[in-house]
Amino acid sequence: MVLTHKQRRRRDTMIGLVFTAVLLGVFVVPAVLKAVVAPKLPGFATKAPAGAYTDLDWKILTKGDVTTDDKPLIPAPIKALNGKLVSVRASMIPFHSDTTSSRWYLAEKPRMCYFCSPPGIAEVVEVDVAGGKQVPITDWSVRAYGKLKVATGKRGEALYTIEDAVLVIS
Repeated sequence: MVLTHKQRRRRDTMIGLVFTAVLLGVFVVPAVLKAVVAPKLPGFATKAPAGAYTDLDWKILTKGDVTTDDKPLIPAPIKALNGKLVSVRASMIPFHSDTTSSRWYLAEKPRMCYFCSPPGIAEVVEVDVAGGKQVPITDWSVRAYGKLKVATGKRGEALYTIEDAVLVIS
């Protein structure tokens, strides 16, 4: 069947509209819904605490390391923030196998997949929730606010820890 120019243009417009609707439905709508309809979970704050917080950059954090004799190698920009108020956006990883805890690891990317390799020592930030408040794990992205403590070289110590943390679903 031969289509006229007007029929082809109408067909191409319809295909374009359907394609656009599918893309919006797959990519945009879930992101918008997630941003607008964040859950209210117990233990999480609904807004950032008052104060001036420096945002930690994962690209710099991941440059840290530990030597074979347990000496921490902390990047200078991060070492300068030791004891200061910081925030970091990340995904929660259980410290042990708990579903609710006052201590969590945060990683830049979610790591709950069987096929994903575990994060390295510089790819996680340990978080101690303020007041020992019990917080449930969530697959939503969170932002942690608190005081940064960098490793001093004690065996078993995390490279980066955020103490007295307040967690906000972001």
